[in-house]
Amino acid sequence: MNKLIFIAIIATFFAAQSCTDMSTATGGGREGEVVVVLDKKFHETKAGDYIDTVLGAPVYGLPQYEPMFKVYMIPWNAFSNTFRAFRNIIKITISSDVSKPKVTVKRADMQVVFHFKAPNESAFVELLMKNEQQLLDLLNYTEKKYAKYKIRQGVNKNLRKYTLKNYNLHTTFPKGYEVRLDTSNFLWVSFETKDMSSGAFIYHFPYEDTNTFSKEYLLNKRDSLLELYVEGPLSETRDTYMTTEYRFIPPKFTELMVEKKYYTEIRGLWTVVNDFMGGPFIQISRLDKKRNRVVVFDGYVYNPGGNKRKFVRFLEAIGYMIKFPEEVSNGKKSEKTQ
Repeated sequence: MNKLIFIAIIATFFAAQSCTDMSTATGGGREGEVVVVLDKKFHETKAGDYIDTVLGAPVYGLPQYEPMFKVYMIPWNAFSNTFRAFRNIIKITISSDVSKPKVTVKRADMQVVFHFKAPNESAFVELLMKNEQQLLDLLNYTEKKYAKYKIRQGVNKNLRKYTLKNYNLHTTFPKGYEVRLDTSNFLWVSFETKDMSSGAFIYHFPYEDTNTFSKEYLLNKRDSLLELYVEGPLSETRDTYMTTEYRFIPPKFTELMVEKKYYTEIRGLWTVVNDFMGGPFIQISRLDKKRNRVVVFDGYVYNPGGNKRKFVRFLEAIGYMIKFPEEVSNGKKSEKTQ
């Protein structure tokens, strides 16, 4: 479990400032949108290009290019109250009046506002490079918080009762997700429309040792269970089932600490053997020490021809919202601390 990546509220990366000029709402804008306020003369120069490079980097594990964030770059004179209410805002001041490059952050509710100040473009790019990872971490944190907020607007309470009773798991799925298969140790739930499918497999197996959380072990377990339980639509005429795609985009394995709890996360692509279906998946695994088991949440998206980033981000939020019964006060966890 080396090289752990600690995910927490990023409050120490930047100087803390008051929040008197910020929106007190949950933040405007849709999933993944960021407003960048920058003098128009810099939009097509090195400063604007580097902002596009950082925020427009591809999301890992998707079958086609989708940027991490959708950027609205506007000049300062267009920074109206509508844009001030956006959830993610990056203000950039490049002026010879600035004596020393610096960045500050203001946060309130689900809104985060960065302000980069630099005397020239080169100094700004250097400042952004220095703080790039912290910027992305906090923007992603805000988006995860927003996803949880949206999910809680309509929780499937029947499914929560079902998983508590049958799997000793407190889940937070939105309404519309239904059970498709339950084998007592492998649960398949999904939300279906005529154009797309968003679903998850929840399964568990005994914890043996630290190798149980290795990338190879988790992927082997995943593939064996999917072959057993998740047939392709043409299974009546051929041997077809879901599995992990290893060639096009190799699965990416990460170890994390979330709320002082150890998790592993794998992002990548799934495919169907002897068929032409596929899409992204995110697997989130955690140790249930009390029951000596590894619990796995394995979310997938099937949306041919459509964007998938939003659905993966929401599945990620659902996965990290899963709790064990003893972690939920009186069987009912506070919505603010989930």
